[in-house]
Amino acid sequence: MLIKRNNIIENILPFVDRLLIKVLNGLRRSGKSSILELLKENLLSSGKSPDQIVSINFESMQYRMWLRPKIYMIW
Repeated sequence: MLIKRNNIIENILPFVDRLLIKVLNGLRRSGKSSILELLKENLLSSGKSPDQIVSINFESMQYRMWLRPKIYMIW
């Protein structure tokens, strides 16, 4: 269950459609991924198409080829 962080999402939303690079940084395990998941939910509920949202979890083995391609080519 995600804790709603509406104040943080409201601060991010004005920058969503701007051509700027957005950086969300913070301490390890401070909720950065949760905030991005909440932002994704907000965008989908406001009518954005899922095709417009890219979500990649680099800890997932699904994306292993992007991390160290030479090592995983052997498997």
